[in-house]
This record gives sequence, C-alpha cells and structure tokens, in this order.
Amino acid sequence: MKPEFETDPERLPPAWIFVPGLLVAIVLLDPNLLQPNDAYVLRFQIAGLGLAALCVGGIVASLFRWKAARVLAVTALALYWVAVGAVCFFVLLSPGFVLLYYGFLIIPAFLIVGLCTAYARRGLKRAWWRGAVIAGFSSGFIISAVLSARALKR
Repeated sequence: MKPEFETDPERLPPAWIFVPGLLVAIVLLDPNLLQPNDAYVLRFQIAGLGLAALCVGGIVASLFRWKAARVLAVTALALYWVAVGAVCFFVLLSPGFVLLYYGFLIIPAFLIVGLCTAYARRGLKRAWWRGAVIAGFSSGFIISAVLSARALKR
C-alpha cells in the first residue's frame, strides 16, 4: 500500500475535448450565419451560448483539475453524439445524396467525435462514457425522426 502522498493524481478528461464544441458554438454565434429576419436566429444563438458556456466551463474545470470536469465531459460527449445520431438518420434516408454532397464534412466530424470519446474514456468510468454515447446517439436519431416525421409523411 502506497502512502497517501505517493498516489497517482486523479485522472480527468483532457481539456482539449471541449474545443470542437467551442468551435461549433462560435459558428452558431456568428451574426452573418443566418439572415437577421430568420425566425431561428435567436434559437441558434441561445444554443451557441449554452454550448460555449459548457465548453469554457469544461476547459476551466479540466485545467484546474476540478471533479466537475467529468460531468461536463459527459455532457459534451452526449451533445457530440446527438449530432452524429442526427446525421446517421439523414444518411439512412438518402445515403447516396448525403454521402456524395456532405461526405467531406461527415467523415472528419465522425473522426473528431470518435477521438474525443477515446480520450475522454481515460478520465471517465466505463458506464459514464458509454451512457453518454448511447444516450446522445439515440437522442439525436429520435429527435431527427420526430422533427422530420411530418415531411416524411408527405
């Protein structure tokens, strides 16, 4: 048994796993992204502010070695996987079209989400990161299916 002062420091998720979310939040907050009279501008900006707050909080918590970094990392991973689930739903609807026109964006996005999950595993328990992946992916898939059900019915 090691003395208390010789134990390894607690492993937490790395700070860089929050950077992709922060970049997406910056894009969502860009005023030139949507037209000013678009009804969804405020919704995108509120989502961007929430994502930016989550990611900045996660970076700060990871750098200062706070235990809250784990909860923030699980939340960020789940949000990343929501986007992957939504993309997978639309790929199932028309795989040729989506992969042909958006494949150059989808493949790097899947790689980034996969790398973030792989590195977050080091500081999280198995149930936490697996739960984030399963809950996020299934939520994105279900949300996309529900929101597009009316258009698919026609």
